[in-house]
Amino acid sequence: MSYASASAPFASLRGSSGDVSHMDELRQAGPGGLVAPGRVVAAGRWDSAPIRRAARKARAEGRLIDLTYGHACKWVLFMDSGHVVLGTSETWSVMRET
Repeated sequence: MSYASASAPFASLRGSSGDVSHMDELRQAGPGGLVAPGRVVAAGRWDSAPIRRAARKARAEGRLIDLTYGHACKWVLFMDSGHVVLGTSETWSVMRET
């Protein structure tokens, strides 16, 4: 795998000079997992049955990103790309900071 194809998912983070210039805009969603707050469309608590159903459907369709690393899920984030992200941060603040 070449460097160009390996970094393709992060192309939207690259500035005009090619460096990752918006890394300070990422927010922690779990232990070691970061999310771009501008890409979050909605967020819901894992406690909600409809949110859990949406996460199960996303897993079946291959759209689920699990950032819990084995910890208990607290938040489910819906991204503008159609992906669903599972997060653990108890003090999730992406929606308030954008």
